[in-house]
Amino acid sequence: MQDQARAFARAAAGAAVFLALSAPSFAATEPGHVQFEVMREGHSFGRQGVTVSVRNGQLVAETSATLHAGLGPVTLFSYTQRCSESWRAGALTSLQCSTRQNGRAKSVQGRLADGSLRMNGTAGSIVFSPGTLPTSWWTRPPLSTREMINSETGARLPVRVTMIGRETIMANGVRIQADHIRVQGTLSVDLWYDDQGHWVGCAFTAQGQRMTYRLLTAPSAGPS
Repeated sequence: MQDQARAFARAAAGAAVFLALSAPSFAATEPGHVQFEVMREGHSFGRQGVTVSVRNGQLVAETSATLHAGLGPVTLFSYTQRCSESWRAGALTSLQCSTRQNGRAKSVQGRLADGSLRMNGTAGSIVFSPGTLPTSWWTRPPLSTREMINSETGARLPVRVTMIGRETIMANGVRIQADHIRVQGTLSVDLWYDDQGHWVGCAFTAQGQRMTYRLLTAPSAGPS
């Protein structure tokens, strides 16, 4: 049982790394809401959702993620993250995130000032070039992305994004055409986006455990 618990916890920790190192995004132009059930080897592991709305002339993206792993009544792993991003004219203007993993808190907050993105977080105080993107889920990542802001700690993260190809997938019971994107950082992550830019699928492997995201909302309901 101890070996099973260790393997389970390692896989859970890998999923948390994925949340921190996933694809950066372009700013959406249309508000919306997308919700996924996170599956570990076919079993429910938690949820990830993003809501994008318009407030005072800005797009505000609010991300919520909750993961939980246990054996019976014993909790082996817990993870929650709440993030708020503000965008104006297609550019990130502020970011605030709080993360708690197994009781340990991490955070980052910053904003665009004097032509730079200035972040203060668990990783320290770091200045990024304008246009550097946080690790968000809600829209398709650009292929040119080479670094991003870690939404857990504010650290500078290298990443490579490639186009895998065009595929037919099932999204909330609907068969659709989607572009398959791969993001390579600490983990190799597969993401799918439909023709309108809606995020409709995700899969990756952590510590030998296959993680997939099952879309709970209509494909057209998400931000794009």
